[in-house]
This record gives sequence, C-alpha cells and structure tokens, in this order.
Amino acid sequence: MSDLWLRQTAVIFGPKGGTGVKIRSGLSRSDVVAGPRISDVSIGNARIIFDVVKNTEQNKANIKIYNLSERSRNFLNNNNSLGDIQVTLEVGYRQQGLKVLFIGDVERSFYKRVGPDWITEMVCKDGGQANQEVKFDKSYAGGDVKVDIQTVVKDIVDQIKDIAKVNVDNILSQIKEKVTSEKIDWGLNIQGLAMKTLKTLLGKQGKEVSIQNNNLEIDEPTEKEISKDRAITVSVATGLIGSPIKKEKDGIEFKALINPVLSPMGQTKSVFLNSKEFNSIYRIRSIKFKGDTHDNPWYMQGVAIQ
Repeated sequence: MSDLWLRQTAVIFGPKGGTGVKIRSGLSRSDVVAGPRISDVSIGNARIIFDVVKNTEQNKANIKIYNLSERSRNFLNNNNSLGDIQVTLEVGYRQQGLKVLFIGDVERSFYKRVGPDWITEMVCKDGGQANQEVKFDKSYAGGDVKVDIQTVVKDIVDQIKDIAKVNVDNILSQIKEKVTSEKIDWGLNIQGLAMKTLKTLLGKQGKEVSIQNNNLEIDEPTEKEISKDRAITVSVATGLIGSPIKKEKDGIEFKALINPVLSPMGQTKSVFLNSKEFNSIYRIRSIKFKGDTHDNPWYMQGVAIQ
C-alpha cells in the first residue's frame, strides 16, 4: 500500500471532440502533459470533490470544483443541453499516475459562492445523450428477405455512434461472438430510443448492454469461468478497508481505497477478494467512488457476486 498516497485528480471538460479544459489537483507542473484536445489550466492545488456510482444500467457522477475561473463557469452555464459538454474524471496516486474513473455527458451544472469560494457542481451521466435522446426508426422486410438480429444490432449501434459520439469499437468487434444469430421471418419495424431497444433485443438473449466511460459494452452476466489473471486484487496490500461483508445470496460488499479502473462491465469487472474471511474471485455488480482532494473521503465501496 506504500504507493497509495499523494492523491491526484484531474477534471477535463469541453465539447465532444473539441478542445477541453483540464483542472488538476495534487499534480506538479511536470506531471501534466496537455493532449491534442486539452488546454492545460492551472488554478493551483484545486479542491475537487466527486461522487461516482457505477452499475450495469447507467453510471452517474457528481463533481464539484472550487474556484473555477469566471470564463469556465460561464462556458458551463451557456452550454447546458445534454450532450453539449463531456467531462472526464481522472484519479490516481503520485507513484501510479492518473487513470480514467468516469467519462460522461454533463446533464446540468450550477455554481454558488460559499464564503470566499466559488463552487461549481456538475451532474453527469455516462452515455447520457445516448440513453435519453438518440432514437432509432427503421423497418426490415419479412418474407423471403430475412434479416439477422446481428444486422439490427449493428444498425442501432451505428446510430448511437453517429449521434452521441459513443465509442462502439468493442461491441462492433463482439457482435458475431456475443450476439446469437437469429433470422427474422416476419417484417420488423423499430421505433423508439436506441439504447432501450438495444437492451430489449439483447436482454432476450440473456445479455447486458450499457455504456461504461463512453464505451458501449455487451456482457454475459451468466459467465461462469473468470480467470484470476483477469481479476483485480483487493487486499490489505492494495487498500482494503475493514473486512468484506456477506450479503444476500452470493453477494459480497467490500470497501477499499480508490482503484479507478474497476467497473461492473468490460475488462476490469472482476475482483480477487483476499482477506481472512474471503479468498475468491467475484464479479462487480455496482461500485461507488467517493473522493475529496482536500478532506478525508477517498474510498470505493462495491457489491460483487460469484
């Protein structure tokens, strides 16, 4: 646990695909490299507070930044439609560096003055625009021309990518592997929200679909075999706090210092809980992250199952 100290946090916000502003805390000047779409801005050791909730439905975040410039506050205030602004929250430690904890659309933002401080608060949803606004409207003929459900899924995924700028590379490469091929003998007419339709179609095949850090993911919740090599170890040495608690059925609740890569879907959805009471691999179903760069909260609390 010797390298889990000197907290680091950065918040990047700006239009999707455009130039963003990066506010940081706990980083020295030499630690920060401005990317091609980032205008690096220093406001000293900024105080950043965050609450992030991740699950298999939709991830959400509440981020507070102290003493943003008036220009940045006005930019947020003037671009308040869902999908106008995307925010990235990076978290880490001095010896490990920053890693992405959350990417999402700003649903709304506001600011207030408390004593000498201006506090800006952003309420964000991972894939907010994709889940709430992107619609799909297409008809597929029946009879001799039989469309495969894999084709329908790809069409919906392309629509989500084009409008909401969601990364769909993972799911496009997995459609033939994870989506069961089904020929539709009758005509099919689809109208409605794209993500809701996608979840309904794949839910009938026992699959889960969600957007995780702006990546569209498809998963098999009934997957039985999880290799230890794919699981993130959670132990006293890696920041485990207290003892995991047995929940209903096979659920385990655990608390630890923040590891930003953990997620309920994707490549880092499994944990190897290593404690006196538990020594096994579990799959994360939900996980909360709470942090304050200038105060005590700095932990994650997850619920996992076998």
